Order: sequence, then C-alpha cells, then structure tokens
Amino acid sequence: MATDSIFEKLVSFVGKSLGMGALVASAGIGIWLVKSWGRSLSLALVAVRLSLDVIGSLPHGGAFHVVRVLIDAALMAYLLQPRVLNDLLLQ
Repeated sequence: MATDSIFEKLVSFVGKSLGMGALVASAGIGIWLVKSWGRSLSLALVAVRLSLDVIGSLPHGGAFHVVRVLIDAALMAYLLQPRVLNDLLLQ
C-alpha cells in the first residue's frame, strides 16, 4: 500500500515536470543555435517519445495515437538525414 501523501506526490510531479521541461528547452536551444548536441539531444528525446507512443498505442490504437506516431517518425527521419548533420558541422 502506498504511503505517499498528496504533498509528496505534488513535489514529485513538479520536479519531474521541471526536469523534462529543462531537457526539452535545452534541446530547443541547441537546435536554435544549430549545435550538434542539440540535434543529438532532440534525437534522443524523439526516440524515447516514439517508443512510448508505439507502446501506448498498442492497447488503444486510435487515430490520435497513429498521428502522433507518424509525426514522431517523421521527426526521427528528418533528424537522421545526413544533410542535417552536415549543416550542423558546417557551422
């Protein structure tokens, strides 16, 4: 049986949200500044989201889940193109 109070759950949620927000913001800043680490961080975040979306869509499989998986797959395909990496290396 869980013994966490509502305050502990709230603090945990806020901490996790701030941590994920910092990761997403730093990936966005890295992409904005055309840095290779921004591409790598974005690629890792999209890969995690894609895998979670695929796992989440297995039992439910609605149109919304399919669209999210397709968008994540398109982002992965774009970030994996050699042209994107070459543009970053030329900067």
